[in-house]
Amino acid sequence: MKVVTRLVLAVSFLLVSTASSSAIISLTPTTQGAHTGDLISATVMISGLGQGTDFTLAGFNLDVGFDSSALSFVGYNLFGGLGENISTDPDDWLSDATDLSGGYDGAGSVNLYEISWLLDDALEAMQDASFALAEVFFTLDSTSGTTDLSLSVNELVAASGDGAAIPFTVQGASVTVPAPSTIMLMGLALVTLLVRRKV
Repeated sequence: MKVVTRLVLAVSFLLVSTASSSAIISLTPTTQGAHTGDLISATVMISGLGQGTDFTLAGFNLDVGFDSSALSFVGYNLFGGLGENISTDPDDWLSDATDLSGGYDGAGSVNLYEISWLLDDALEAMQDASFALAEVFFTLDSTSGTTDLSLSVNELVAASGDGAAIPFTVQGASVTVPAPSTIMLMGLALVTLLVRRKV
């Protein structure tokens, strides 16, 4: 009986340890308002890594999905959590990190893919507990309704030398853009409430 109890406790400890060591990937802001023709952006954030935790990030491959009838992809920006992108040439080993992103594929998806050539210690020193991986930019084409951005992670690679995959969970992976008519209705409702309050 003691052996079974110890085995159950050991398995429980392993499950709790594994759950707490996964990375969290999210899009921010989760909601934003915009008018037709406005430039909007969303930032891909990662948390739960770096600063002496179980994993340090050495590479990522993810997709940001969107409705191409409501949004037009404009471009993207990668941040410095994996090192400075000096060149987009994968054969240029002099750069700290290489941008291998596929960009917009024409079907409402943007692929973002970056790999770092820095050593583990250098990566761990530059990565905070939470930091930005990338930012994507769109223009709003829709005149009514809402549209969402989705986030799917293909792979997160640990800086352990063996290219191990980092476990992850995706949170808050949608950005809702209210249509201008919705914003105007909300404003009208607030004005009505203020006028009633004064009367």
